[in-house]
Amino acid sequence: MPAVLEYVPYRKNDMTAGRDASMHPFFAQHGYASVRVDIRGSGDSDGFLDDEYLQQEQSDALDVIAWLAEQAWSTGRVGMVGISWGGFAGLQVAARNPPALAGVISLASTDDRYVDDVHYMGGAVNAWDQLSWGATVTALAALPPNGRTRDDWREVWLSRLDDVQPIGHEWMSHQTRDAYWKHGSVIEDYNAMSCPIFMVGGWNDAYRDSVFRVLEGYDGVAKGLIGPWAHTYPHAGAPGPAIDFLGLAVRWWDYCLKGADNGIHDEPKMQVWMQDALPAQAGYAERSGDWVAYDEWPSAGRNDARFFLNDEGMLGASPSAESVVSHSSDLVPPSDRGNWCPGGFGTQGSDIPGDQRAEDQKSLTFTGDALKSPLALLGVATLQVRVSADKSYALLAVRLVDVHPDGSSTLVSRGFLNLSHRNGDEQPEPLEPGVPYTVSIPLRSNGYRFEPGHRLRIALDTAYWPWVWPSPENATISITLGEDSVLDVPLQPTGDVLPVDLGESRSAEPLATEELLPLASASRTMRHDASTGVFEIADAFPLQLTRLTDRGLVHGTSGETRYLIEEGDPLSARIECRRDFTFTEDGRSSPTRVEVQSSMSSTATDFLVATQIEAYEANRRIFARNWTRTIPREQC
Repeated sequence: MPAVLEYVPYRKNDMTAGRDASMHPFFAQHGYASVRVDIRGSGDSDGFLDDEYLQQEQSDALDVIAWLAEQAWSTGRVGMVGISWGGFAGLQVAARNPPALAGVISLASTDDRYVDDVHYMGGAVNAWDQLSWGATVTALAALPPNGRTRDDWREVWLSRLDDVQPIGHEWMSHQTRDAYWKHGSVIEDYNAMSCPIFMVGGWNDAYRDSVFRVLEGYDGVAKGLIGPWAHTYPHAGAPGPAIDFLGLAVRWWDYCLKGADNGIHDEPKMQVWMQDALPAQAGYAERSGDWVAYDEWPSAGRNDARFFLNDEGMLGASPSAESVVSHSSDLVPPSDRGNWCPGGFGTQGSDIPGDQRAEDQKSLTFTGDALKSPLALLGVATLQVRVSADKSYALLAVRLVDVHPDGSSTLVSRGFLNLSHRNGDEQPEPLEPGVPYTVSIPLRSNGYRFEPGHRLRIALDTAYWPWVWPSPENATISITLGEDSVLDVPLQPTGDVLPVDLGESRSAEPLATEELLPLASASRTMRHDASTGVFEIADAFPLQLTRLTDRGLVHGTSGETRYLIEEGDPLSARIECRRDFTFTEDGRSSPTRVEVQSSMSSTATDFLVATQIEAYEANRRIFARNWTRTIPREQC
């Protein structure tokens, strides 16, 4: 029997037990030993979780795969499946080339840890998620094993607490694309992998661009699938439509692990959901559109539409005479800019934060004429501009929006560039004030149809809080319009579009659970104190307690993240976050709880980060530790 491995730090016996029950029994029912493993130092595994994607983590996976291949019941062939960290793990382990690894399904992952993960965007600090994700991973490293599966759970827990360090502090000490980020980035050598790779993403997920890059860069067998989904498995698919992802996965495993001649190798290499133009709203339960597929990717039928940033705020098919416009953005966001990585829960599983008119009015915008025929974007749009700044450090944030005939504005894509990274992320260079530079900014990929009567708009900003940490000083940029500043839009390839039927979602029997506290949605509040000038966004996650009925386990999470800034003062930016995890069992009156609190601020020369960890048993604090660190700002 072949084996399918999911390898993650998310705690298989409690926190992901409900999710996993929909998938792994399904694989088992189709002839696979479906195996879940807690990464070293997480859940019920030994050792310590000291960081993401360590060499030791990969080596442990090699040992697990070798063990699975050697079992008497095993055919010696193993596949890896996983989303997010688990998707990263599949690619990274494939690059280590264990002989038994015969196939990978990597969902919502990336091939480039610096360019395309939670940490940095265009060389700028990802303010939205870097600190909060660091607090979450630190909490995972500090949590106890499950008392139902390990008698020594308390001893192991105390040893983890003695070892734990604030993982996010290390991320902030690597602000350029150095060896730390190159490790685990398969873009460094795609062809270190040799097994078939199936890349899966969603247009409303933060990790969609890697699907295109892997298919274009890897010489081996590779397929891509991008739906409308956020950060979730496609059989749970939100926004919908969900698909029969598990049935598709079984066909992939049959081909890779059993050698079945089931035709999947000859099916389209790339399948994508082309999204219709819809009125802007914060999320969609279902995203209208249709599937298209291509035998080859890159497709020979690809071409671009080119638009020039022209005077009088126009986006034209030909350049105007050269002229220069200047802009400096407010630090306070005019509206809710949405989540960097939406989770796909309910109707809020979308990266579209709503009508962009309030944003557009505060930005430097360039708007095209009403389209006379449809324009279908598929891939990564790129903006090239000739730009100068009056400071040594400046940010350029770019939005591509769809302006509807009624004047409403729908976000299509975003991109960012810390201008000191204009020549690359490894060795940034400060700007020389007043000197123009030609820079290129890739926007997030998308599959989106602009309808006749709609207009394309490019919107530029020098600040984009709280997505991106602000530059040390408020900068004014100057853009040279005309021939030197252009938007290239990749069009949906011409030629035959192949029929696609990805089926209706199905899964194994869900795990029986009981909500001990009423489910409460996360809430977001935005406040602007006129007396102090302080603007605050607060995301609150109320405590939710879930009981796993068949095993008497209870787990719960809660937290809050606050983003604060004062208009006119980029050095006032501050983030504060809290993450709280609690566990207990039926018949045991000693709940365990870990709380992590982190904060981050900056001066003109340094980032200031602080983390506190507290652990409780039966409501008695048994551990507390604080860390503070001053980290020099490196060209950002």
